[in-house]
Amino acid sequence: MEFTADKVEKAVIQFYQNTGHQQAAEINQYLISAQISKEAWSFCWELLQPNQAVEVQFFGANALHTKIARFWHEVPSDEIEALRTQILQLVISYASGPQIVLTRLCVALASFLLQTMPERWPGAVNSIVNMFNQNNEQKDQNEVVLFKILRVLPEEYITSHLLPERRGLVRNELLKDVKIVADLLFHNLTNSRVALQSEEILRCFSSWSQLGFPLPESEPLILLTFEALRVDSLFEVAVEALIHVFSHPDNHKFPLSMQRLLVRVVQLNEMLTRAIEDRDMDVCQGLCKLAVIAADQNAKLIVSLTLGDDQQKQIAFGLVNMILRCSGMPGFYPVDECCSDFPFGFWYNFQDEILGSSNDQRQVLLQVFCPVYMSLVTILLNKVQYPPDSEYQNWNPEERESHRCYRQDIADSLMYSYSLLHQPLVGFLCQLLRDVLERARVQSVPWQEIETLLFALTSIAEGIQLDDCEPMVSAFHLLPSIPCTNCTLVSQAMYFIGAFSEWMGEHPEMLLTAIPMLLQGLSNPELAIAATLALKEVVQENQIYVLPIASQTLLEMKAALESNLLKASEVVRLMSCMGYIVSTLPFDKILEFVFTTLFPYVEEMKNLASSGDFSVHTRSTIIVRIQMLAALFSSLNTNFDSERERPSEDGQKNSTAERKPEPTVYIIQQILPVIHMVLKNYSSEPQIIGETCEMFKRAITSLHDDFLVLLNDVSSLLIVTFDVTSHPSILDVSKQILVLFVNNAEQRPLLQKMFTTLCNRTLITVSSGLQNHTDLLEALMHFLGQITKKNSNVLKDESCDLVGLFQAGVAGVQMHEAPTSKAACQFLSNFLLFLHQVPALNDVVVKNGQHLVDVLLRAVGGESPRNNIDPMADVFLMLNKFYGHLLSQWMNEAVNRNGFPNARVTREQKELFTKKLITERSNKRKVKELLLEFTLLWRGLINTEYGIQTSHKIT
Repeated sequence: MEFTADKVEKAVIQFYQNTGHQQAAEINQYLISAQISKEAWSFCWELLQPNQAVEVQFFGANALHTKIARFWHEVPSDEIEALRTQILQLVISYASGPQIVLTRLCVALASFLLQTMPERWPGAVNSIVNMFNQNNEQKDQNEVVLFKILRVLPEEYITSHLLPERRGLVRNELLKDVKIVADLLFHNLTNSRVALQSEEILRCFSSWSQLGFPLPESEPLILLTFEALRVDSLFEVAVEALIHVFSHPDNHKFPLSMQRLLVRVVQLNEMLTRAIEDRDMDVCQGLCKLAVIAADQNAKLIVSLTLGDDQQKQIAFGLVNMILRCSGMPGFYPVDECCSDFPFGFWYNFQDEILGSSNDQRQVLLQVFCPVYMSLVTILLNKVQYPPDSEYQNWNPEERESHRCYRQDIADSLMYSYSLLHQPLVGFLCQLLRDVLERARVQSVPWQEIETLLFALTSIAEGIQLDDCEPMVSAFHLLPSIPCTNCTLVSQAMYFIGAFSEWMGEHPEMLLTAIPMLLQGLSNPELAIAATLALKEVVQENQIYVLPIASQTLLEMKAALESNLLKASEVVRLMSCMGYIVSTLPFDKILEFVFTTLFPYVEEMKNLASSGDFSVHTRSTIIVRIQMLAALFSSLNTNFDSERERPSEDGQKNSTAERKPEPTVYIIQQILPVIHMVLKNYSSEPQIIGETCEMFKRAITSLHDDFLVLLNDVSSLLIVTFDVTSHPSILDVSKQILVLFVNNAEQRPLLQKMFTTLCNRTLITVSSGLQNHTDLLEALMHFLGQITKKNSNVLKDESCDLVGLFQAGVAGVQMHEAPTSKAACQFLSNFLLFLHQVPALNDVVVKNGQHLVDVLLRAVGGESPRNNIDPMADVFLMLNKFYGHLLSQWMNEAVNRNGFPNARVTREQKELFTKKLITERSNKRKVKELLLEFTLLWRGLINTEYGIQTSHKIT
């Protein structure tokens, strides 16, 4: 492409005109290429001429910045001074605007400063300051430009891609100029006569605060910034500057200065009061954000002040009370206010500081701040309430979702509060619940008040200690008196029951109150999700106590299933609940349940599968029925608690140490013909196959060794299905079977056949086009990796295609998906160990090892993502440990190939890598470090900031 000033100018003008999407994309690509071309050093000056359009000037300034920031190496050393002069002249010429062009030129100048300080331009900041202060003509304008340059300098430093060594050097140079900048800003802010200049000064201060102003030296400037909060036009930028001041990580070094600044924050309380009264949400938001940041960053200092003298205590109490006011901002979030979510992080960090104090200090702090956190709970109970129905129905979906997330944050804050308050909090909430329900008996009470208290108790349930739960007994007795006038309220009551399901194990009499209430919810579609979720938690945690009411409960659940009111997920969840309950019954009762409740759905599935109907409705129904079976197999376990006593139907406890027959075995034996029919007729439906395999996986997890009875039939079904449709989930469930039973001598022939058949079939399918079967290759790698780790003897079968498996492993290493590549490396490591142990099979490595090494080197050289490289250390170690002489030959062959693994790699680098690699045969950590070093080197990322940062994330 040709990049001249005229062509670029026309392209810019055309880009901003109403062109088509495709044409605009082409022009954009042209301009991007122009901006990074060498010609940009020439045409950018022409585009910045005064007679050009603003859009053209802006592009020229942006191109100049791009070249300086990213292509500095293109600037000849003898032209640097001239370039500096040109940029400064441009900045001065654009001092009166346009502002977007001036700002971009200032950014270009800032980038130039970063590239040249301190070697080429020592004292650069001071030089700039003197240069703009010498010219008394248009002084105000020059000062605004100066502050703009100073403002963008730290911002450019923060976003630049300097090398680590240079970044540290430049930062030290900038920090030397902090005092010069602070004095300049203080002097000009004190004497500023123009609001625009004051705003630019504060923006400059905000920017430099991110680098770090030492508090003692900058304290006068900070105090002036506090005064600027009272000027409407400067409020926003002053808040931003102060937030940067309080956010700096070095503030803890100056506790006295910070203490004085916290006093100024507390003094803003009066301003916050006026803003709340005037409903000035912009000011409320700014002050709350500032107060929360100041408190959150100084939580440790607040604790220290609390333990100090009266004046220090007053500062601490004043600031904490100010945060309480922020949490209790009047109105409903997020419609009426958007400030009360700011303090959530502070309340967590502050209670963490209190609990992390020494024992003596903790007792004092708890006496002081427990009332504060109790006040916080009261505030949160008000804030968490739903608005009146008439108001809530006018909220849009985004507002409702924000409110839902806000309520979850409040739930977390209540949990933090419980960690300090313990039993008093539980008692407080239960007493409030009793009071409001007593009032509800004699007068109308908004449902929101009751729901709030149930929500609060639910929020603290997860971490609550049983010793603190005594007040819960009375709360549970009140559940039947909750008005059933609102579905949200009743749903919350059900979530409340589910949250305390573990506690009910200590108070099983509460099940007689809780379970009937949950069963009632099954008849209402709006309550079904809450009812089924809570039922599952309750019966799972209290299996041994539900037997007295099991029969009636199952009847009501069966009626709910047959009502067709429940959604698919609720039906599946309810079947899981039934499994937990049925597990407590005698075997003959379980079979009765199977015949009356379960088998009608199996019969329905059989009829659908044989009907020849392939509609979406039919497929969805079959999938739900399979999911129901899977849920039942997960929960149906007659040996669920063989070491504990469980009650009989009369409530007495019986010893159940002996193992009982597993009904899951009987059920699977009965449904296998139907499952076979489904898989045969719907072999092209991957979701049906996947759900069926998930069903078998759950059965295996539940049955363990008891699954052995089903092994022959299930494995035959899987092999037949896989021969028709090579679905990854079949390999997944087969892996589970083989890992569980591969060491069973009696089943060895069957499992060997299963392993060999699945492997060979997968190799045939994958060989037809790897790009279309990457998910199958990934499943094969996980399959092989796990099984060969458990027992590699399965590879000894003569019909097993070892060469094909080896090549599949190599193909897996090349995959960009990290789990696939990792599993392939694990398999190859196990495979190499196995081949070494069987000398007759060494030809597999001899004939294919060079290809494996080439693939590994290409991966290290850049063909694979860097987060895939670590697991390859295992493969290199195995090669070096068992085939060291061959690895040396293969590596030398790679050394002698020019341009391999990429054109960037030199022969000397490959020789050094080979030398280091072949001398390390046992230390995997050193091999990983070696691979990381050379993958960065060969990708051209060694010693770059990007390379270092991303390497830390990967490792």
